[in-house]
Amino acid sequence: MLWAYLRQKLEIEEFRLEVFLRHMILQFLNLQTDAWIQEFCLFLNSRPTFHPQAKKLPIIRLKDGSHVSPFLNDVPQAYLPGARETDFPTVNKNVCDSEDARNFLVSLSLAEPDPVDNPIQYVLPKYRAGNAKISADEYTLDINLLLNGYATDSQKQQDKLVLELEKTLWVKAIDAEDNHSL
Repeated sequence: MLWAYLRQKLEIEEFRLEVFLRHMILQFLNLQTDAWIQEFCLFLNSRPTFHPQAKKLPIIRLKDGSHVSPFLNDVPQAYLPGARETDFPTVNKNVCDSEDARNFLVSLSLAEPDPVDNPIQYVLPKYRAGNAKISADEYTLDINLLLNGYATDSQKQQDKLVLELEKTLWVKAIDAEDNHSL
């Protein structure tokens, strides 16, 4: 009766979750505590119909306190924290330290970084830039990262790496005619 009175007699608009998500702004999220962000994840986890909409919003708090959307053009913008520290943008541990909050992040398709992600996101883009000046030592490190990634036991991840390698000129060579690097 109260709801009907407020909506029909007083004509007060109902503020539903989809309206909140549509109008939620980054400045608002930045003001919230880690505990609030975790509670928000728990709340969204209990409403799976909103997960597709949540995938497009900057609701993921990283360990540096910034916020990102889970994916941009199908590329992960955040990873779940694992046993080891990484250079990858990682979800703030305080936000995903409960099983339910982590389940929500997993439902958005977030995962811990694997050995294939590193060369795809951090190594190969250097070679796509064209005429990159890469030292012999850096090239050796990059090749080791590529080999480490390919050593995964997942055929799907190996195929993903091979596909990216095929799109990139990454083999270092020396022009025999004038002895300069290619």
